[in-house]
Order: sequence, then structure tokens, then C-alpha cells
Amino acid sequence: MILVGRIVAGWAVGILSMSVPVYQAECAHPKSRGLIVGLAQQMIGVGFIVSTWIGYGSLHAPDTSQVQWRFPLAFQALPAMMLCVGMFWLPESPRHLIEKQQDDEALKVLSRLHYDGTNDEWIQ
Repeated sequence: MILVGRIVAGWAVGILSMSVPVYQAECAHPKSRGLIVGLAQQMIGVGFIVSTWIGYGSLHAPDTSQVQWRFPLAFQALPAMMLCVGMFWLPESPRHLIEKQQDDEALKVLSRLHYDGTNDEWIQ
């Protein structure tokens, strides 16, 4: 069961590692697009470092304790649950809306994402 859970978690991280930067790049203002996508990739690296230290720290739990395997699995589930709940509040991708001929809705999404509303020349 643990092996199946690890495979599913690894598969999900792989998918999100590809799709999240694309979504961020589509929604970000051109002036900050590189910074936002770069920070997302940096946070993936930070996540790897944190998970390594959590695994190392749980190694020092008493041998009779189940903390050695339960805590790392539970800790990796927290960000996944936050993402699953939070994604319902994310707007559709403006690029996707334009491809579906929903230009007005795409303009609303962009104006909601950027503080200038529809006044920004990039949105127009």
C-alpha cells in the first residue's frame, strides 16, 4: 500500500511540476513572468530539500515508533490537500478561454488577476 501511495504521489508531483509553471506563465504579467515561474521552480527545489531533512529527522525516531514512516507520508500530504482545496478558487486560464472563443470572460479573468484592471495596455 505504501508503494502504491508513493507511486501516485510521485506521478502527481510530476504532473504538477509541468502544469503549474505553464498556468503561472499564462496568468502572469509579462514584466514579472520570469520571476514568478522561476520562483515556482525554486520552491520545487526547496521542497526536495525539506523532504530530505524530514526523512533524515524521522530516521532518528525510536525504532519501535511508527513515526519513521508515518510522519513523512503525512507531511507530504499537507501541501497536496491545500492544493486540491485551493484549486477550486483558481480562475480558468485566460489562454484557454480565448481558445474557446470566450474573450469577454478572459478579459474579466485578466483584469481580476492584475491590479490595474483593464487599464493595462498588456490586457488590451
